[in-house]
Amino acid sequence: NEEEMSDEELVELPGGVDQLEAIVENINKAEDNSKLVFQNHGKSVFCCSFHPEVEDLVVSGGEDDLAYIWNPSTGEVSEKFDGWKDSINNAIWSRDGQHLALCDMAGTIKVFKYPGYAEEWSFE
Repeated sequence: NEEEMSDEELVELPGGVDQLEAIVENINKAEDNSKLVFQNHGKSVFCCSFHPEVEDLVVSGGEDDLAYIWNPSTGEVSEKFDGWKDSINNAIWSRDGQHLALCDMAGTIKVFKYPGYAEEWSFE
């Protein structure tokens, strides 16, 4: 149910498209109230999980075939998991925080021991 605007309701911007782009950019800046943006993933992020015991520890995985362990307060990376065949689509800590499970869209599953991230189990 679209309503059409009358000619009296339309506003002409003296700066044209450039002015409109500047207005939209300012609106987008005003709406971003994030405390931190983690920019290490080169593509879309598909999963994220906070450690159940350690407050400043999170894992994320994405379309770039990478998973990162990082600090959500500072953005500092403590571990990078590479060598996956496809996008990381699931990353989760065990309830006690002693293990981290990662899996990719190719069907590979790996479980790592925390701390240290020694691989304890895998399935392909």
